[in-house]
Amino acid sequence: MDQAKRAKLMRVERLRRRLPHMSASAFAQTLKELHDDPIDPVTRQDVARARDLVLEQGTPYGPILKELEMELKSGRKDNIWVCCPFAFLYTVSITCIGWANLLRRTLVAHPPSFDAPWRMIVYSDEVVPGNQLSFHNLRKAWVIYYSFVEFGMSVLSMEDAWICLTVITSDHVKQMSGGLPQVFSKLLVLLFGSSDSHNLRKSGIVIEFADESTARLFSDLEMVLQDGGAHKLCWCLKGDAGHKFCVGCRTLFAEKSGIVNGDNNEEILTCNLLLESEQDFATDEEIRGTVLRLAEFARTSPDTLALREQACGFNHNVHNMLLNPQLNDVVRPVTQFGHDWMHAMVVHGVWNTIMFLLILELIASGVGDAPTQFQNYVSLWTLPKRLGSSVGHLSDTFSPSRWTSSKKAKYLKCTASDAITLFPIIACYVLAVFHQSGTAVKACECYLALADFMDLLVTVAHGCVSHEVLREAVREFLESVVAAGWRNHVHPKFHWLVHFARELFLFGMLLSCWVHERKHKMLKRYSNIILNTVKFEYSVLSEVTCHHIAELRLPDKFNIEPRLLDPVKTANARLKTLLEEELQLPHHGMTYRSANAARVNSFEVVYQRDVILFQGALARDDEPLLTGELWQIAEIEGHGMFYLAIIVSVWSKVSQLDDGSVMIVSIDDQDTRVAVLSDVQCALTYRRKDNGEAQVLVPRRCRDRI
Repeated sequence: MDQAKRAKLMRVERLRRRLPHMSASAFAQTLKELHDDPIDPVTRQDVARARDLVLEQGTPYGPILKELEMELKSGRKDNIWVCCPFAFLYTVSITCIGWANLLRRTLVAHPPSFDAPWRMIVYSDEVVPGNQLSFHNLRKAWVIYYSFVEFGMSVLSMEDAWICLTVITSDHVKQMSGGLPQVFSKLLVLLFGSSDSHNLRKSGIVIEFADESTARLFSDLEMVLQDGGAHKLCWCLKGDAGHKFCVGCRTLFAEKSGIVNGDNNEEILTCNLLLESEQDFATDEEIRGTVLRLAEFARTSPDTLALREQACGFNHNVHNMLLNPQLNDVVRPVTQFGHDWMHAMVVHGVWNTIMFLLILELIASGVGDAPTQFQNYVSLWTLPKRLGSSVGHLSDTFSPSRWTSSKKAKYLKCTASDAITLFPIIACYVLAVFHQSGTAVKACECYLALADFMDLLVTVAHGCVSHEVLREAVREFLESVVAAGWRNHVHPKFHWLVHFARELFLFGMLLSCWVHERKHKMLKRYSNIILNTVKFEYSVLSEVTCHHIAELRLPDKFNIEPRLLDPVKTANARLKTLLEEELQLPHHGMTYRSANAARVNSFEVVYQRDVILFQGALARDDEPLLTGELWQIAEIEGHGMFYLAIIVSVWSKVSQLDDGSVMIVSIDDQDTRVAVLSDVQCALTYRRKDNGEAQVLVPRRCRDRI
């Protein structure tokens, strides 16, 4: 290394150690930006003022951040900070091209009006930044996001489609009279219940774009999406640990199962009713009447209130949204209640319980090494690169130490993302090995019914699953639970399944909270580095809002069209020559670019060396899809032409299960083809076999096209 290079690197090292900690990539990018666009020295106060300039932009609806008054338990008044939806939507529509593009195309597809408003989804959760093991974590906070059904599932799966409405520390919420229900009540009044001109239902919001065109956006509350804990606090429910735990079922009660959770030594509760046909569903009016009667009993017969609360499944709260007259025609507790299927299925959920019971049943049937067999089998599979190609962390789910911990907890311990990746792989092994050999047949059939139902949940986003099909799959699974002898293990999350088909019918979609968990990372990032906590809520909300505005300025933020993903580079000479020969392109005047990854449709991103399903060149829509390994992704432009092309090594089909879920293909590197990027359907999970073949998992939406 020459002396000049060595001196430069030493300067970089000394500078890095003088600065507050940041990652190496962040440090390098900062130096690059300062080199390209030098800036005079600033203070931390200048940085805060620069942030506040973004938030103080003038709008017809006032500043972006505003204060909202709350009543404390002590009787005093206090304020929380909210990101005003009217001012925020007005600002980003006129200044952020990425958001404006999304809004324009959605306004064309779904023109809002007073009689046909857009349908708003409100989501809330408690986020735990900082030291999660701290006895008193002052950074723990409630966060509320919102978005619109009209954006569609592909956009709603992107973090930046969800707007942060407020951030309030949990300590602050506990100081408020009524807690979280008061926050929700006043926020919904801000959005929909105000009598002035700022009302999304009555007057809407005038949106202005950079070209000075305008539109008026009307919206109404469609869904309140939450996990079980947030549902309990927001709607004043007794929750999953209560005697009556479901807001929408009148005759459903919890019973003691006699099974103790080893993690907390608490007895696991089960449901007295299981199937949808056994339920007596409540209406919005009946629930509102129940809450009103509780309020009357609290006034006239406070001595019997606790017993009445237990009987009806609600806690009396003077700030309950259903007691606010301004929200009488806004809040509908049954038809707006949205269950998060992620928490229901894979967060201490149904899959974790059934998977644990299946392993116990296999061990009891003589398969003493069942966890080890699953561990070894899972380690053989390769995932699409967007999921991380390594399966080591997946197979570790069944390691001896993890299995010991799971036995203590009475459910299989596993992260939600790992569980959703594991369930079809495990189904392959259960079907091919244990069910085929007649081992623990009822337990295997129960797991396979669960895998089929979860397959439907994953597929719902693509719009090819009806509520009737989903309802039938729920019934078959719950009946198989009884047939397997596991009725006593049916905890309250099993009951959530009964409501999924109704919610799919009402909302046209089933949302999960994966996107929100990803969005929480940004909030945690800013929360963790704020050391001056005097104005913690304002600081976090302002940083998150400004970050969001910056992201929405990116032109391709919500671009779901097929395209190459950064980093894009000039194609090498070998790739250029191959494309020229295969596509018979001119030798001059053409530009060739390549990338390691590309978006192929509104839901899918593929990477080099992924195994994919694709439609062959010039093939009709009804022709079978092909399987192959993706070798190259290229963009070709020139002479008035523009192509997005892929080079694929085709793997020929050998066989397929009757239900289409698993296919055997022959690995062959000799049949290489050029295809169109938009003809790629998805990337696949697969397992190479010793005989030159591969076992491939086929997504449900593609099975009738293989």
